[in-house]
Amino acid sequence: MGTVRTYAEVCLINVTSHQCYKGKFTISHFYYRCTDRAARERIGENFMFRPTYVFDKVTDVTPEFLKRKKIKALLLDLDNTLTTHNNPVVPESSLEWIDTMKQAGIKLMIVSNNHAPRVTPFADQLGLDFVCEGAKPLTIGYSRALKRLGVEKRYAAAVGDQIFTDVLGSNLKGIRSIFVFPIKPETSLPFRFKRACEKPFLPKLEARGKKQEAREEDNYSKRH
Repeated sequence: MGTVRTYAEVCLINVTSHQCYKGKFTISHFYYRCTDRAARERIGENFMFRPTYVFDKVTDVTPEFLKRKKIKALLLDLDNTLTTHNNPVVPESSLEWIDTMKQAGIKLMIVSNNHAPRVTPFADQLGLDFVCEGAKPLTIGYSRALKRLGVEKRYAAAVGDQIFTDVLGSNLKGIRSIFVFPIKPETSLPFRFKRACEKPFLPKLEARGKKQEAREEDNYSKRH
């Protein structure tokens, strides 16, 4: 028997491709067509593409910050979050950051839309478990990761650089999202198109490049 999807999740295929390309998509369009009542309550008119927290880069996220927010596990994107796109080499900064998180007792798992041949060698270098072919923004990858980590979703956060996959997927799953700006812009046409579609939803970061938390969405705590 196949996996059952809510209308909200199935509709996301059009959100990030056809309707965006045709210029027909708006937040209101998605919100009012969503027939899943619980999903509508989670999404809200302006919530769908809004990250909970914003940082310049993943290494700016500290154990102290996570402890304050009661976050015990991070679900990590790979490309342009931990390394540049399709780069098999782990940057020293990411290695050090992963080690710091492990020492602080933060549970970590990679959740990537990439196939196993891309994810496996990278995860092995970091000593991390992973979920490949995570199908973000659908929630199946996050659900698998949370189950394997044995963590309740209220204590988890997803980290990534894409609005239409990482942020959208975590909001649909009902977990917090940590948006980080991409390490290096991609050059391929599909990615350039996707980044162009993301621009209206990109969060603002004051004094970008400094190690600071830029913005926290207070309404997350109001919803939980």
